[in-house]
Amino acid sequence: MSTENKATSNPNLGELWDCENRIAFIAGNSFNEIDRVWVMDWQTGERGDAKLDGLILRDDRFSVSKAEMLEKFSLWSRNGNADAMWFLAYWFEGINHPKSTWYYIAALRANPDQHKWAYSRIVGDTKSAYMCEGIPKPSLDFLADIPEMQEAKIYCSLWRKAVEQAEIAMHIAAG
Repeated sequence: MSTENKATSNPNLGELWDCENRIAFIAGNSFNEIDRVWVMDWQTGERGDAKLDGLILRDDRFSVSKAEMLEKFSLWSRNGNADAMWFLAYWFEGINHPKSTWYYIAALRANPDQHKWAYSRIVGDTKSAYMCEGIPKPSLDFLADIPEMQEAKIYCSLWRKAVEQAEIAMHIAAG
């Protein structure tokens, strides 16, 4: 492999890079403590954690539109991919509070072993809506429809319902 195609700068969220003979969508916004970044296989939606030195520049790295990205991650979410749900939850933080919350709940329900570490953070952040700085404070009426907000129990069998709710959720300003 030619070293001229090796990464010379850090990849950014939403870019496509080659990684281990696959096309990797950069899903993380930073490298972790062992110099890896969260990626999703652009064909399958499989999650991975790529090392910087394992990423290879692509000529089309900036080719994914926001609409295409949202469409693909939404499809993966509907198919039960908790990592896609988590990504969409992060994506909508501070933009659409109910949508973000529902996607976090969907990810928690679809894969509690991976996401239950964030349960109390999800509940606390949702009820405070602090990440909505700069936009109208959201109505929190939608929380009545999320049982995890009232009791410390994860309704794993209802992940699909949470995805459906996320897809139709709208940010409504508090009255």
